[in-house]
Order: sequence, then C-alpha cells, then structure tokens
Amino acid sequence: MDWLLVPLTSLGPLHFGMTVGQVATILGAPSRRRKLPSGQFRESRGVDAPIITYGDGGVVEIEIYPEAGNVIYNGQNLFSADPAVLRSSLIAQDGAVYEGAGVLVFMILGLSTTLFHQTDTPSITAFAKGTWDHALQRLRPVQ
Repeated sequence: MDWLLVPLTSLGPLHFGMTVGQVATILGAPSRRRKLPSGQFRESRGVDAPIITYGDGGVVEIEIYPEAGNVIYNGQNLFSADPAVLRSSLIAQDGAVYEGAGVLVFMILGLSTTLFHQTDTPSITAFAKGTWDHALQRLRPVQ
C-alpha cells in the first residue's frame, strides 16, 4: 500500500485528531494497546500496519515500517529513496530539524525518522503539530 504523507495533516487515510473508532474502521481492531508514561496510548496491529499514538485530541502520531508499504512524499517513496539525497532534500525543505537518539525530527514537515542512521528497523513517523515540542530541549539542531 502507498501511504501519502501530507505534513502535519495525515498519512494515507489516517488523519491527526481521528478517534479510536475512526481508526478502527480503516485499520481494523488493534492487536495490542498500551498506555505510555505521558498518558497517551499506542495501538499496534502487526508489522504490516501503522502504529497509532493517541493523545487527548485523538491521533497524534502515525508510525510506519517498510513492511506496511511505501511512504510517499513529493512523489517519492521515502523508504527506497537514496538516503543522502533524501536527507539533504528534507533538511532544505524543513529548516527546523533536530536530532537525538538516532532519530531526525523535521518539525515543519511533522516527520521523524530513523532512515538516516544504521538500523535494522527503519521507520517513519508522521506527527501532529506540537507533538514533539516538549522534547526539543533534549535534541540538538541539525544545520
């Protein structure tokens, strides 16, 4: 499946602010739900479906792995793009990029990813505006 990324708005048919019921209508019932220390909770449905994080206002993060499909942004599949070219392109488009613990966070695009670090499990997470604001003091700016 192709998941079209619309920054700070949606990933495929999943939109920020959706309720548990709305997500279940699209993805089916979760196989696992766990509460996070932040008070938010996450739902997973196996490796071939996105992991959804909910806050008080509904969906705040949508995390996806290659097994779940292609993440398409500006006409290219982020999972198969050349990492060096993609990194430079996203940094140029965003301008408010931070890094920490092997993750690059693109604040303006509403995107975090492990694609640019050595990892066996690359992931892309789309997030709602404000979701990562609390973590900025623990991250370092990327120039």
